[in-house]
Amino acid sequence: MTQAYQHAVDAYGELSLIYLDGTSSHAVRRSALLEPGAAVRDSLLATATITLSAAAGPELDCGEPVVKSVSSRFGSPLYARIDLVPAPGFPVAAGMRSHRASLFLSHGPTAPVALAAGIHRRLSPRSTEQRSMEQRATAGRAHDGLPGAGTGVG
Repeated sequence: MTQAYQHAVDAYGELSLIYLDGTSSHAVRRSALLEPGAAVRDSLLATATITLSAAAGPELDCGEPVVKSVSSRFGSPLYARIDLVPAPGFPVAAGMRSHRASLFLSHGPTAPVALAAGIHRRLSPRSTEQRSMEQRATAGRAHDGLPGAGTGVG
């Protein structure tokens, strides 16, 4: 992926919105990795400062539609990270990762538990959502006069 350099990163870094099992979990601010005129380094990530940050309305307004769009097309991702760069008026999405993403779990107090719960739901034989749908369908048939109404057989 190639994109134009966003100079706001130099001063403000990037804000990473972390979503676990389709729900906003936490956000971290990552400092700029590159310094103008700096020498080449062996490890870029070792130089970043990462801090827990509160995401504001415009930032969530940028992240939520991305997660909803991915979820409607492919199903809710187990995790996603949306990186935002500050811009005049509204943040700009610099990228979205739904695989091999650094999730900064140590910065989100409930993040490890939420991620484990999402994994558990995906590995269980039948998800809670499937069970709820089946229960609603069975309850609906109990009153519609169809063969098998109320028996779970249709």
